Amino acid sequence: SVPFDWIAPALPTLAMLLFATVDPVLANTATAFANITADPKHVATVVECGASRRLVELLLHPSREVIMPCLQ
Repeated sequence: SVPFDWIAPALPTLAMLLFATVDPVLANTATAFANITADPKHVATVVECGASRRLVELLLHPSREVIMPCLQ
């Protein structure tokens, strides 16, 4: 497992990928955030980087491929 302090600086860039227009990019990015927040200690950092709002918005996406990782 990679130490979180190595990943944390990349979270704002990862959050920007949630605005991509390609479904696999959206799905993979949402999966990355799901994996990061599997440890409850990291949820606040993900919220602070602005990703949570976009993840909620993506629940209305027409593709199930995108919606499912957003639910994790």
